[in-house]
Amino acid sequence: ICFAVTEADLSDRIIIDGISDEFAADEKILSDSIGNLLESPADSYWGEYNDVKQIKVTWDESYLYLAVDACSWDNNVLLFIDIYDEYGIEDMSELNAWQRSFKFYNCNPDFFIGTWDTSDTPQFWKVQEGGSMQVEQNSTVETSASFDTGNLQGSMEIKVPWEILSLEDYFIESIKLFSVITSGEDFSSGPDSAPDNLGGMANDLGQMVVLDNYAEILIDDD
Repeated sequence: ICFAVTEADLSDRIIIDGISDEFAADEKILSDSIGNLLESPADSYWGEYNDVKQIKVTWDESYLYLAVDACSWDNNVLLFIDIYDEYGIEDMSELNAWQRSFKFYNCNPDFFIGTWDTSDTPQFWKVQEGGSMQVEQNSTVETSASFDTGNLQGSMEIKVPWEILSLEDYFIESIKLFSVITSGEDFSSGPDSAPDNLGGMANDLGQMVVLDNYAEILIDDD
């Protein structure tokens, strides 16, 4: 479980441009308190050019700011957000968009952000409230990415208004986050996830993967 030091307005510091170096050290959730990486930067079955390296998160009164540092060589990068226990995606292969061979254990994402190598505009998707299979895209969420084949310093950044994430009269106390590299093909999986998947990942993109690990972030109400 991680915390971030936040301010009332971070819009001058966090710029959504696909370069995540403005996030502070305590906003890197795959690092410990003294800066040691908790995620191997080179553990992908497909090598360092298809690897999630870091997830970053912070927030202010109006927005949740997220970033994924990764390299994607002709593949996709996905970031999942889980807030509500009552519903969420169970099997991505059943979705009406972004059908991939991922199931979820102990975590059912309500939102995800996805992009592909060389695309600088990630897509933000929300699962239908109370459901598990229908997702709809929200094109108003500000996103940017710098994944460019072979770029080991690539990032995806997202700035999400709290009202998009919140149900009416629901105070968000925590969020769960995890990210994957996946093939661009429908009904395929991928070689790497962060935090590391406890059940391992697939070398064969046709193999179903059960994603079973996440980082949980406590959200303050100040």
